[in-house]
Amino acid sequence: MKTITAAKATLSPDGKTLTAVFDVADQPFNALLTTRVSHTFINPLHSAHHRRIQSSNAAVFCESRQTKAAILNEALAEVFAALDPATTFAPQLKQYDGKVNVISETPVTLQWQVSDDGKTWSDIPGATGPTLDDAATKPGQWSQLVITNSTGRTVSQPCHKPSK
Repeated sequence: MKTITAAKATLSPDGKTLTAVFDVADQPFNALLTTRVSHTFINPLHSAHHRRIQSSNAAVFCESRQTKAAILNEALAEVFAALDPATTFAPQLKQYDGKVNVISETPVTLQWQVSDDGKTWSDIPGATGPTLDDAATKPGQWSQLVITNSTGRTVSQPCHKPSK
């Protein structure tokens, strides 16, 4: 099954066009199903091509004769956030297959920090991307990612680089 995640949506300045870009990954069809409601959609232009649609607390699923796909609810929320960018929550972190995914309805800034003791933190100059270069920290140091949006900030779990 194709799973649609990590939406990036923008609204045109005139408010009449919404553009969305998604990541697509292969994932087992029932992996995201918990509670669900099923619907059948018949396209009036192509009535022979029925679609079974299921919604759950994790995603919306669509199945045809040849294709199964899911769009995660957080990807849908990102699309709608482009229509109304006001946010009510600080950025959130989610982990997918070893990758960090930031969830926020408004733009975020990223800043990696380093610590020798895991208590006192300082910014790593230039480390403002989604990944940290291994050379940015020394053995025995700690690192963490600080994500900030207009509502607040979220700090990742500190990661300790083992001493050699």
